[in-house]
Amino acid sequence: MKGIFNRLVVMACCIAISCGTIDAKVAAVNSSAPQAKITKEGLDNLTEQLLKSKNYDTVKYPHMATTNYQNSVREAIKLAIREKTYNAPGAEQLKDIFDYTIGNEETENYLLLRFLCKYMLKQGCSLDVAVQYLHELFSRRLQDVEIFAKVADIEQLLKQNSSELVEQLRILTPAEPATTAEKSEATLAVTSNSTAATIDGANDIFEFIKTKMGAEKDYGKTCNALIKQMPVQAKTEILNIQGDIINTIANEKRQGNNPLAVNWRFSVADAGNLQKYVPELSKSLNNASVQAKKSACLLSKNLRAIKDGSAAIVGIDLITTSISNQILSDIKSMLGIARLQILMAVLSKHDVLIVDLAGLNIPNEQLATICQIYAKELTSSLIKGKLKKVLFIIGR
Repeated sequence: MKGIFNRLVVMACCIAISCGTIDAKVAAVNSSAPQAKITKEGLDNLTEQLLKSKNYDTVKYPHMATTNYQNSVREAIKLAIREKTYNAPGAEQLKDIFDYTIGNEETENYLLLRFLCKYMLKQGCSLDVAVQYLHELFSRRLQDVEIFAKVADIEQLLKQNSSELVEQLRILTPAEPATTAEKSEATLAVTSNSTAATIDGANDIFEFIKTKMGAEKDYGKTCNALIKQMPVQAKTEILNIQGDIINTIANEKRQGNNPLAVNWRFSVADAGNLQKYVPELSKSLNNASVQAKKSACLLSKNLRAIKDGSAAIVGIDLITTSISNQILSDIKSMLGIARLQILMAVLSKHDVLIVDLAGLNIPNEQLATICQIYAKELTSSLIKGKLKKVLFIIGR
């Protein structure tokens, strides 16, 4: 029902503009300078500011004591501001298909016919009954909308100078984050200009163990010693989840865990499926030793990821695993891959392994088989209980 309220408030605002009672033109701006964006976030922020100054007259309008009505007043304010400003330069995000509806008889009739058809199908009623229902529906809804519009004082908002509202929206719109490409360039610039940001080459399992050997020169003993340093968990959770691997990494880090994510590499000519999110990944793999580059699994540490233009996630660790259709279809080969990934996670003191299966584009039954292979390997006496979780991303 709230959705209907919102649409009708928009309709009232649009009618006022199309009838000429409101000046819909936005004040001219300097076209030679790029215009700051006006986004839905800025619209929300200005709405909340204006909402604080509203006093709900619960004597005159008793329903205003309810959260539902208060939310509808919020939407009325927001929609009135939107109608007044959506044509401003930089406000493209505020436009939608409704902006081309009012004043066009075909689209106006289309909206009403949708109401009519929906109700006839839902109730299984005749056309005459449905038409009568719509008469009553619009009458009831317009009574509510009148209250929301009056309490929100949208008449005053729609008369307000457009340039003033636009300026307020620009101020209250959060600064637009840099694009992924811009952040990637910045990351690479920092890398090339700062020794502190040097990207270490990825290690294979033997190189990693060697860095931890100290006085002990036996790989096997060092490996066992490193595994013993990891606390034993009561159980290892094995979960199939829907999601995005970068967001999943960030979520695990927020929980205080130390995740290691699998980056599938389908050829040595590329850096794997996470290259587009982790600009430093390619350099980490290229900086690997000649011997390490021959390994099926390479560990890259302290890289940063960038997702959808958001701030960089610093300090993520990845294990890049070479894969092929032949390996995927061979249980023995996948068992070896699972064993190596789990072992490297434990040795490097990670407590969560994230395996993105969604990017492998294989049938569901094959996904299930691969999950079973990992689950079986986790029962090994060597690493049983050494991980908190193994997360399989099976879809987005």
